[in-house]
Amino acid sequence: WVMDITKLMEERPELVEPGFDPNDIFCLDYCVDPRGHILTIPAEYYPKTYVYRSDLFESPDEKKAFKSKYGYDLEPPRYWDQVHDIAEFFTRPPDLYGWINACGAKAHVALGFDFFETWFPSCGVGGEGLSPYNRKLLPGWGINTETWSARTEYGGALDSEAAVKAIDWFLKLLKFAPPGIKGWIYVECAEQVAAGRVTQTVTYTQFLSTFANPKVSKIAGKFKVAMPPVDREYWTPFKPIGYADISGYCIPWCSPNPELGFLWSQFVISPLNELDRAKSINTTVRTSVLMSPELDPLNAKFGGIFTMIRDPIAQKYFIGTPLEVGDYAPLLYVFYTELAKAVSGELTPKECAKELAKEIDAKLKELGYPVKW
Repeated sequence: WVMDITKLMEERPELVEPGFDPNDIFCLDYCVDPRGHILTIPAEYYPKTYVYRSDLFESPDEKKAFKSKYGYDLEPPRYWDQVHDIAEFFTRPPDLYGWINACGAKAHVALGFDFFETWFPSCGVGGEGLSPYNRKLLPGWGINTETWSARTEYGGALDSEAAVKAIDWFLKLLKFAPPGIKGWIYVECAEQVAAGRVTQTVTYTQFLSTFANPKVSKIAGKFKVAMPPVDREYWTPFKPIGYADISGYCIPWCSPNPELGFLWSQFVISPLNELDRAKSINTTVRTSVLMSPELDPLNAKFGGIFTMIRDPIAQKYFIGTPLEVGDYAPLLYVFYTELAKAVSGELTPKECAKELAKEIDAKLKELGYPVKW
């Protein structure tokens, strides 16, 4: 569907801008084919991170009361059970709630996003390995690429105990979210965070520039970011933790003017443009810009996001959409429609996981994947 940009660069070297250096693009691995040929020039990198109200977490009174109740210090949580404790502690309706997830709980595509981007990977649904290719078990999606099955009996993971645990955590935390959560998606959830009504979330860092803007946010200067929490039992250190939005520019194979598309995409991420974008909307795809000392004064404004993603190890734990997923839309439909049944109470977490795996398998077979079951 898209043009091989590496081949275009080889055939038309005069179109390659002097400042365009693929080796300077730290998230390029998710924009190439198995040969390393560039299919997309990235234009943004937004990991889904834990975001919390630092003014509340650092309050001496809150810290004292939390430790008295739960027996450990109030700090950014490492595990989902700690998130649950914090959510319970800070749920004080009608003005303050302990939790909101990134995408709400509406029967909407966003529900599917949240599960294969955050809940399933953070609970260890998928195999080990942080590389974009050569993965037998796709992280977050729970699909085995040898059998093309999501069921555990055929090497998949969507009906695993880890998947059941992920659905269970999602449902347990909903009770600490503001009323209306079952009718919201990501925009409304971010609005709740900006309004100061929520203590903690795992959300898209696209929203940090909004949270940092005192004209529209009540938490400007009062929030920080941290690595997302994981499940104590099922997540292991060689598995991804969550998702990064790594979007950019492809050139359709049928484009009448591919050269113009290539020039434009290079211009967008040219060094000066990238630095300005990083200062304004806290994103860059270039290592040279990410490491620029000019971003240091803005780091606190955006909750410490630059410090986090400067760490090359942290970067590896945030993954893009598995490149093996060629039929994203029809599989996404199955994800969110089945998971919505757990939100409504129609299915238990275990029943939902079982039905989700079964329906994903049926869709893979329908789409013509080389199933081996």
